[in-house]
Amino acid sequence: MNFRRILVLAAFVAVASAAVGAQTVKAGSPFEPPMLENFRKSPVRSTAEFVGRAVLYEYFTTGDQQCVLSIPQINRLHRKYAREGLQVLGVSFEPPGLVDSWAEEKGIEHPYAFDPDKRFLRMCGMPRVPFAVLVDGSGKVAFIGEASRVTDERIQQISAVALKVPVSELPEKFDPVKRALAETDYGPAMKALMAILAEKDPPIEAKMLRDGMQILLDGSFRAADRIASFGDWQGAKAAYLKLQKSCVGLVEEKLARDRLLNLGNNPAAQKGMRQQRELEELRELPASTDDEKKKRSARVDQWLSENAGSYAAKQALEYRKAGKL
Repeated sequence: MNFRRILVLAAFVAVASAAVGAQTVKAGSPFEPPMLENFRKSPVRSTAEFVGRAVLYEYFTTGDQQCVLSIPQINRLHRKYAREGLQVLGVSFEPPGLVDSWAEEKGIEHPYAFDPDKRFLRMCGMPRVPFAVLVDGSGKVAFIGEASRVTDERIQQISAVALKVPVSELPEKFDPVKRALAETDYGPAMKALMAILAEKDPPIEAKMLRDGMQILLDGSFRAADRIASFGDWQGAKAAYLKLQKSCVGLVEEKLARDRLLNLGNNPAAQKGMRQQRELEELRELPASTDDEKKKRSARVDQWLSENAGSYAAKQALEYRKAGKL
């Protein structure tokens, strides 16, 4: 291993040793797009499809009265500004079935999605829920804090320079871009955008999308690095693999490959992934009878004592608290 490789690896390990829960979402900073799942009330499958739009993320839980009280305000913002450049998206870490029934009962009109591993929540520094993150069309954080403090004036200011309609509603010319972004295929999306920009008098939306995509790519790598800094090595590996696959033909493809190589050479990462695999094996142990539950609980106790302080152990304790282990 040459000296440069040693320096790169040392820096990577240092990043991975950063304190879990340190806030990276701050007003004025570039936004790291969260990897959310199971979008509701929306045809999108990835936050990549919000590129060029102002986005209001509102993190909520079903058991908090303040979250209930904020619903009319968030619904109003969704109705008023959806065609003016703003995308509203609720976010929850709770089980989809619970959230879906609650959302129907409470009359939530805006789209929402799920953060099952609380990665977005950790990225924000584990603040008290509910909270909101407002991102402008250029991909920078305009506001983070209580949802009630998101004013019309603030939204009007940032939505004025954002795409007025979602990417999915752009003209037919953008169809290759739409398809690629829906699949989170950044390489083909950028190639299609560059073809549009090479035309005479290209539409302003093409430049906005190109600039927004570059910010999205940069933020996606920061988000993956942040996952590694939590000690979630399996999550980081999955994020880098996804980036490598989605960035074919771009310089970012090599960057993702280099990150994966560093993971393979990082003893801490390899140990952490082994611990995470062991945790998943423990979760798959039979527990349909009282005797099976006792045996699994004893094995989990032993495993926790051997892996105390690790990211996987913290995950295990969260699973136990939620009744999932």
